[in-house]
Amino acid sequence: MAKAYFRVRAVVEVPLRQKFDRWYGDHHLPMARAAFKAEKAWRFWSATEAGVHYAVYRFANRTRLDAALKAPSFKELVADFDQAWPRGATRTRDILDGRAARRALGQQKRLEKIEAPAIVKPSRDLLKDREARPASKQQTLKKAEPPPPPGPTFAGVQVDLHGYRPRDLKGAPLASILEQAWQMGAPRIRFIHGHGRARGKRNMSRGFYKTNTGALGISIRRQLRRYRELRQWIKYSTLDCSEWGRTTVKLKRNPRRTRTALDLSVLPPRTQQL
Repeated sequence: MAKAYFRVRAVVEVPLRQKFDRWYGDHHLPMARAAFKAEKAWRFWSATEAGVHYAVYRFANRTRLDAALKAPSFKELVADFDQAWPRGATRTRDILDGRAARRALGQQKRLEKIEAPAIVKPSRDLLKDREARPASKQQTLKKAEPPPPPGPTFAGVQVDLHGYRPRDLKGAPLASILEQAWQMGAPRIRFIHGHGRARGKRNMSRGFYKTNTGALGISIRRQLRRYRELRQWIKYSTLDCSEWGRTTVKLKRNPRRTRTALDLSVLPPRTQQL
């Protein structure tokens, strides 16, 4: 459903412009937006017509706009304006719908060279309260935290599988590496298998979407996803295939670590030259 816009055009005597601008921004516009329950509100001055001020309120649809104009709060807004400006400022109202409203506002901005719009500003009292309010514990901790060290970091175990073929790592070799990483208490393990022949391509494979890797990477990912015997060490559905040439999977928590390093001798000899 198309958006609906409510526009108020006020003509203010030039000597009263500064006073009107302060009153409208600090008092009337926040009050109007809260009363209307509008999605968004803008206000701006015309750069070609002296003393012409615009305020625009956006609603989700025309039904909500009509309901806002019929509510008692709208009469309170009118009374608030009349009380503050019994003379020196006159206004007219208009309702704009959907694309026609956006086009009209765009043309109006181009023709009248409207000055930069002012977003709804919090009142001065609210700003003072925020400045006087003590910082929360979370904000204090954020300021006290040192900046992170430069460069990429990875919390877990990495295994370089360059030089292997898919058949070299099927079954027991991959399972043994996963078990060792779990025994070390690592939170995750990353297999670096390279791009293969998929460099620059958007590979498609059954069970995977845009894998961005070659045959070795697909073989490893297929085992991690489909072999149920591997789930005693890895968390199900945690396979991360977002990085080209690398596959990461989360490991289950091990409260009793029994190993400090991987024993890569369980892998067969590399069948390809590095």
